[in-house]
Formats: sequence, structure tokens, C-alpha cells
Amino acid sequence: MENIRLNCRVRFRNRLIRAVSRSTAEGQSGQVMVMVAVFLVGLIAIMALVYDGGGIYLHRRHMQNAADAGALAGTRALCQGLSAAQAEVEAQSYSGANGATSTQVTINANGVTAVSCTSAQMTFAQIIGLGAVNVCARASAECVPLSEWNHMAPIGILWQNFYVGQCIDIWDDEVEYDDLTGNTRGWLNVSCYSATACCCGSVGGAAVLKDWITGVDAGTIQIPSYLYGDNGTIAAAIMAFEVGQDYRVPVYDFVVPDEHGHAYYHVFTLALFHVTGVYSGGNPKGIHGCFQEWLGPGEPGSGQDLGVRTIRLTE
Repeated sequence: MENIRLNCRVRFRNRLIRAVSRSTAEGQSGQVMVMVAVFLVGLIAIMALVYDGGGIYLHRRHMQNAADAGALAGTRALCQGLSAAQAEVEAQSYSGANGATSTQVTINANGVTAVSCTSAQMTFAQIIGLGAVNVCARASAECVPLSEWNHMAPIGILWQNFYVGQCIDIWDDEVEYDDLTGNTRGWLNVSCYSATACCCGSVGGAAVLKDWITGVDAGTIQIPSYLYGDNGTIAAAIMAFEVGQDYRVPVYDFVVPDEHGHAYYHVFTLALFHVTGVYSGGNPKGIHGCFQEWLGPGEPGSGQDLGVRTIRLTE
């Protein structure tokens, strides 16, 4: 009888162990399924972040290029004297040519701001309901005077509220009918500039000045700066100018003498002088020309705008 009870207990225990084991296995299988589902969601999220996020970044770079192109083109139009409406058309045109599907243009005092946008289509992110992302970039540009230039004609012009388009005579000596006399025109040492009225040597005479005018020895100046000068008569240098040529000339607002009586001209901006006549016969000798606008590459500055400009991105 005792053996029968023992056998029954053993059989019950074995059945209980099998039931518990079967329940545990089913529970573990369910947990694995949940873990796999969570892993797949995380994997999709990572793939969306890497693949679609990389696509968004690439579109963002393209839009930055488009915005830069639009801002520069619109600003160039303004610098060339076109209207605000024409500048907006230029900005949108260049931005669109660089891949933007829409561009908002704002005309500022000295330039243009462009916000260029496009739609970036998602791939893996569509699984979570994100089909497309609007990607935009912003850029601003402005038109500013140059702060530095080489190949500079070594003739300093006194600022007299002249304007772009004005035509004047420049003589190698003072005369009654002169627009700029010898005292308001200085020959400058453009190979040496200083933040103070000192330390620059002689202009070098007619031969050196002629080389600078013709571009054989192209000096470089930085704006603003002091340049050593001589307001004497150097007719041979005047005769180095050529009809039909453009010359960037330094513009000064005052002169400071040093302890030896030498003149240092405070050059604060640049102007472009287009020579239309050279007076080679008789005395005095001189040139005739007009101040014109010029737009091109160069180091931007903050001096007074007398028509010699460059364009720079500010944002």
C-alpha cells in the first residue's frame, strides 16, 4: 500500500514538472517575440536616422549652396544699380538653378537675404508615417567697399564730395581752372602703408611712379592707412596714364606732416578713375576722366562707398 502511494506521488510530481516546464517555455517564447518586435522597431528607427537623416543633411547642404547663390546674385544686382524687384528675380533664379523649389527674398539696405527650401523624401521614416521633410537654409550678402587692393595708381585724390559719374581734370601743377590742383593731388608710396603717420619712405620719383601706373610694380595698400606722399610736380608720371584705361586711385581726407615736414596722406577709401584724355602738350600736363563704379573680388572693408565695391556673405 505504501508503494502505491509513493508511485502516485512520483507520477504527480513528474506531471507537475512537465506542466511547469511547458508553461515556462511558452512564456519565454512570448518574451522572445516581444523582444524581437522591440528590436525591429529600434532597428528601423536607427536606419531611418542614418539613411533618412543623412538625406536631410545632404539636402540641407544643397539648400545652403542655393541660398548662398541667391543672396550673392541678388546683392550683385543691387550693386550694379538694378531695382529691388530685379534683384529679387535674380536671387530666385540663381537659387532655383541650384536646386531650390522655393526661395523667399528680403531686400536689405546693402544687400539681400535668401531663404531657399526644398522637399526631402523619406524612405524608412515612411514606416512611422513621415513621408517628406521641408528642408531650408538661409544666407545673407552685402555690397561693401574694398579694404585692400593691389595694382593701385599712386595718385591720391582729395575727397571733395565727388560722385560716381563726375568727370574732372587732374593736372601736374596748380592752375586757375584746375579741378584738382597740385595741392589736392598727391603722389603716393603705395608699397608702404602704416596705421600711423610715420615710417614710410619716399615715393621714389617719376620712374617708380610710372612703373606703378603701368602695373610693372603693383603696390598694395590697405584701407584705412597713412601713405607717404609728395604733392610736387611730376609730369613724367602723369604721362604714363593711358586713354581708355581704368585706374583704382586712393582717396584721402586729410594730410599729416611729420617732424621733418614730410606729408602722410590718410587714405580712407578707393575710387575708380576712367581716363578719357591725356594732356601731353605744353604746361601744365594732366589727364581728364570720370569716376565710375567697379564691382569685383577683393577684401571687404568698412570705408566710405565711392563706387569700388565687393560682395561678401554675412550669414
